[in-house]
Amino acid sequence: MATEPAWSVVGHFIVCGLGSLGQQCAATLTDFGVAVVGIEEQPPTHWELPGLDARLARLLVGDCRRVDLLEEAGVRACRAVLLVASNEHTNVATALAVRSLNPRARLVLRSAQVNLNRLLASQLGNLAAFEATQLPAPAFAMAALATDTVGWFQLNEQWMRAVEETIAAGDPRVGRALHRLCADGRLVLRHIPASGAPPAYTFHDWNPDARLAPGDILVSLDTKAAAPGRGDPPRVSLAARARARWRRLRELRRPRGPREAWRRLWLGDGADRRRRVGIVYGLVLCVLLLTGTALFSGFDAGSDVPASFFATTTLLLGGYADVFGTLRSSAPFPWWFQLIGLFFALSGIALVGLLYGLVTEALLASKFQFVARRPPIPTQGHVVVIGLGRVGQRVAALLQALGASVVAVSLDPSVDRGLLPRLPLLVAGLEEALRRVHLEGAKSLVAVTDDELLNLEAGLAVAARHPGCPLVLRTFERQLTDHLTRLLPQAEVLCAYEVAADAFAGAALGEGVLGVFRLNRRSVLIAEYQVQPGDPLDGLLLAEAAYGYAMVPVLLQRAGASPRLLPPDDWRLAAGDRLAVLVTVDGMRRIEQGERAVRPAWWELRLESVLSDDARFEGANALHRNAGLHLADARALLGDLPTALSLPLYRFQAHRLDNALRKVGCRARMRLAHPCA
Repeated sequence: MATEPAWSVVGHFIVCGLGSLGQQCAATLTDFGVAVVGIEEQPPTHWELPGLDARLARLLVGDCRRVDLLEEAGVRACRAVLLVASNEHTNVATALAVRSLNPRARLVLRSAQVNLNRLLASQLGNLAAFEATQLPAPAFAMAALATDTVGWFQLNEQWMRAVEETIAAGDPRVGRALHRLCADGRLVLRHIPASGAPPAYTFHDWNPDARLAPGDILVSLDTKAAAPGRGDPPRVSLAARARARWRRLRELRRPRGPREAWRRLWLGDGADRRRRVGIVYGLVLCVLLLTGTALFSGFDAGSDVPASFFATTTLLLGGYADVFGTLRSSAPFPWWFQLIGLFFALSGIALVGLLYGLVTEALLASKFQFVARRPPIPTQGHVVVIGLGRVGQRVAALLQALGASVVAVSLDPSVDRGLLPRLPLLVAGLEEALRRVHLEGAKSLVAVTDDELLNLEAGLAVAARHPGCPLVLRTFERQLTDHLTRLLPQAEVLCAYEVAADAFAGAALGEGVLGVFRLNRRSVLIAEYQVQPGDPLDGLLLAEAAYGYAMVPVLLQRAGASPRLLPPDDWRLAAGDRLAVLVTVDGMRRIEQGERAVRPAWWELRLESVLSDDARFEGANALHRNAGLHLADARALLGDLPTALSLPLYRFQAHRLDNALRKVGCRARMRLAHPCA
């Protein structure tokens, strides 16, 4: 059979592994308008995203590590290869094969091996590596906090915090214009009026002259946020510890009912099973002691009760010869009495063996980790994290670092009990865990186990028992996420692979993805661009790049200069600049395709008068800086007033230029030239 020719399109993307993550990455990349070739070892039997197979430029079936299959996929002419199979060994081996065929292609690797990823990046070059399960962990942690903080990240040793808050009636900012709130290291990202529909776009879709009113939702970026704390657990007073112990004792002494007490004792696993065996052991031991004491006292009239008790104890400890060899009685022991003594001795040996087994099992269950006593489970204001896999540990650690009160719950009895030693840890079944973590006072519950059906069960159980408790659920399939969002509208349902796919796709485009957080149920990437000659950002004013591509510049560093936080709009980008921005996948797609106009809405500025020649001179400089006009054209324009600035401007660009002109003594007026379609 003749071999098909290699893929002929130049600059396409190859996705190796079409599982849940691979399908999400392929769908995101096809939205960018690029050609995507998929490689899967077996023909996919289920497409989580309907119609994705038709959107792929080509689908190849086989082992992606094979050189001939990579050649057939056109690896020598591709732009990037996404290695997102569930097997890390396969991803690493494929990365080595791809680099041997194409030394320039961008590699995006799914791998949790931090040291190996660093070594591969240094040896192979042009490689970005992420762990798909841990990448969305900050989004889970922020959603679980149920506070005003929606994102927390670090740039150049400076912590930044995205805050979403509802304005109260007594807030001192009520009545102030929104553009006046952008000062002292703060930047308004989004404004949702209390009355009216929410804006359609994530950024730059608010009126800078609008006045803040009670009930408005304001999203802002604080670029001078303090670093998160070290995560020391809150101090618990002795009185609180005593109350917690007394509450546990009351639960043991006064169960909710005989049926529940029976179920908890006889149907439980782990510690409950050991407790059940211990109770039976104690009852049998008491019966044998009482029976033996009565038999010895009744048979030997010269033996008192204490002597009979100690004789029975000696028998149970295996001292048959000691008892019948040293005990003197007025009559010899008959054979049937000695046979009863032998039965007691054998029963005692069995009971001692059982006792050793219980102690050994308890020690092995604890894995000999005699760690410090954990804090008690709080009753108010805590976050319950169910699942202590890699994601659960990461979420709990982030919440602890942010100063939240956290309770960690593991449904796996074999979990390492030394994890998160400064947090309350509960190892139990789901039903028992939900009963003991005090959900009535919890701030939120996060279900992040590796089994999405178990997360669903936890969410439904909490919604039925405590409807007011906020929920954060981890899923892996897009369809299940959509169904759960409709079923539990009060819950924050996050598809881990959907969040991770945005970062993988952004990294495949050659951008550095520093983090991700969720805003208005959408992923916001902290992306870093290196401006290259001839790319869509080269030569643009920062205002044109920010408002045209719907991104928020956070940091700009010119070659050989110090970085600048919240750079001014009048800076012009040049090749070699390093630009860190907040951007959605849609904004990143517009940058990729060079579609700078977000909406067909243009504003123009009408220049009416100037107060003096100095005002005319400074006004020309302002037009040059903020609108990109040549100085000669700007001075000629201000010499023939009144007139209109024919150069189309974005709303925020026109607003800033208007303020700059007013400050130097030029009178101007904004008006909407072309309304939105």
